[in-house]
Amino acid sequence: MTNRLKNESSLYLRQHMSNPVDWWPYCEEAFEEAKKRGVPVFISIGYAACHWCHVMEKECFEDSEVAEKLNGGFVSIKVDREERPDVDALYMEALQAMSGSGGWPMSIFATPEKKPFYAGTYFPKLPSRNMPGFISVLEAVSSAYADQKSEVESVAQEMISAIRTRTTLPKPDFAAADLDALALLDHIAKELTDRADKDWGGFGLAPKFPQPHLIALLLRHHYLTGDNLSLNTAKSALDHMASGGIFDHLGGGFARYSVDRFWIVPHFEKMLYDQAGLLKVYAEAYSVTKDENYAYVAKKIASYVDEALKLQSGGLASSQDADSDGEEGAYYIFRIEEVKEVLGGKAKEFIEFYGVSKSGNFEGRNILHRPHGKSIVPTESIAESNQKLLEYRKLRNPPARDDKVVCEYNAQYGGALITAGRLMMDSELMANGVKLVDLLNERLLDPTSGRLKRVLFGMSPSIDAMAADYFWLALANIEAYGATGQADYLRQAALLCDKSIEHFWDNGGCGFFTSENPSDLDIPRTKDIYDTATISTNAIASEVLLKLGYLTDNSSYLDRADELIATLANAISSAPSSFGWVAWSARLLNGGLRELVIPGPLGNFAPVFFDKFFPDTISLFGDRSASPLFLNRDDSWAYLCVGNVCNLPTQDPQVLKDQLSQDRWLVDSGSIL
Repeated sequence: MTNRLKNESSLYLRQHMSNPVDWWPYCEEAFEEAKKRGVPVFISIGYAACHWCHVMEKECFEDSEVAEKLNGGFVSIKVDREERPDVDALYMEALQAMSGSGGWPMSIFATPEKKPFYAGTYFPKLPSRNMPGFISVLEAVSSAYADQKSEVESVAQEMISAIRTRTTLPKPDFAAADLDALALLDHIAKELTDRADKDWGGFGLAPKFPQPHLIALLLRHHYLTGDNLSLNTAKSALDHMASGGIFDHLGGGFARYSVDRFWIVPHFEKMLYDQAGLLKVYAEAYSVTKDENYAYVAKKIASYVDEALKLQSGGLASSQDADSDGEEGAYYIFRIEEVKEVLGGKAKEFIEFYGVSKSGNFEGRNILHRPHGKSIVPTESIAESNQKLLEYRKLRNPPARDDKVVCEYNAQYGGALITAGRLMMDSELMANGVKLVDLLNERLLDPTSGRLKRVLFGMSPSIDAMAADYFWLALANIEAYGATGQADYLRQAALLCDKSIEHFWDNGGCGFFTSENPSDLDIPRTKDIYDTATISTNAIASEVLLKLGYLTDNSSYLDRADELIATLANAISSAPSSFGWVAWSARLLNGGLRELVIPGPLGNFAPVFFDKFFPDTISLFGDRSASPLFLNRDDSWAYLCVGNVCNLPTQDPQVLKDQLSQDRWLVDSGSIL
């Protein structure tokens, strides 16, 4: 027997199709059913690679007693947070307000009008480890809704009002141009270096998340200021992560986070968005340091994604699960006896290289890792053993893969591939990134209306896109333009940006909403403003707006970027590192973005620009129809402008190299150093 979830595009929803719970997908009909029956709504939110989501399913949703309680007293809705980040964000606000923390699985109890009145995360069926049992929770909620309905509805309305207040961003009373953006970056860099783990890299203690955008911000701070503490803090994080078990030394790619301070034991799920951020920052670090370890890691990420996540459509799956055969991490770990049996005479050097032991470092088995300070690039002999053990590993049942193509994550990865290809002079990576951007443009974007879909499942697009989809795809198109010089990519980026302003901008306040206007206007729309595992939607929007403004010489984009950056800057003091990318955008907006214009093909200029880390520089070349900045400029000449000051044009690649290396807008007084 299956329920309503059997035909859904989400693997996470389909994983629950055989539960005895009478699940609904998130839809208006489900809430209408709750109104008709006069019962509250239970909303369970998670994602396919979430280990504790699977645990709660096994303990609760597969249980007939729990199902009887849910089916009799509630309308139960399953939500994939990757498909519906707007729903996830709304109820996460409620969860954090009620409990002070958040996470998945998210368990929300709401009125038939979608208003939350009680929230939690994972519940065991019966009380355990100081957690209430789910059976008891269901009974208490059902009783409260039946006997104290007016109080429940009052709590729900208060919660909605609080969410609306928190997501309202008033218009700023100053311009971003008035900000001392370099001082902001100094402040955020100091906050990051102060809280960095000096012994094991990264930020904080445990659990530890990679947070590649924070590392990227430190690389940019070093680029602007020459601050070696920022560079060394970034390198420490990258080195320790690459040495640890969070990095899959055999198959490539990174797990979502480490449960310990040492980056050894990961939570084994692999997310596409993490691969995107880490691919880009390792490639950037390679460009800065020329450390071959970083190039190796970047290429292993790309090979993992190509082999494990690439689908027949050409798109990329959103994640790979932590569990296989019902056990977390089982696919990735080895007993020492297995290693000896598979590798034979080569086992000894492999065991020494990756720290394999009889006792193991994870439940009697081994997560491969390298001692910190040692090269992670394997010798030829170790590389042969790696391949042999990898082939052995492939005989196991692999973790489930969530085969939906999410525009946001694919756009992040496509842009990262292009950047990595350019910085490592790898034309194949760059071409693959452009090809992925092409797929998203062709399959998910309607060229007539400019409307975008969020998900491609098989060959069928579905679910209206969120603001994040529009802006990440716009940024990926800007990257594709920078790699090819083809004007169509810049036009696509402008179209996506224009539609984002039309459908997501808060005309009554400021900032971009996560989603379009809901059918029920009593439910507030949220705004994604904090950088968390990835850069926030509004921070990426500020970057897209200012880059398009400069590339197309369109002041309306720059004016909106100024307003958005100024608005978000109001909150920087409360959580500096959560607004790092906004501070970087403020720096670029305030005269810190350099324009390199080369009409026609790059020719001899390509080697000068294509393997260098110039995060403050946008390049225009190729098709003259792309931008007014090509007007009155000659083919085969390079024009580098910083702020409102231009260097002398040159046809000499060495002169351009010197200009790029030396001429940088470093101080707010307007001088070029």
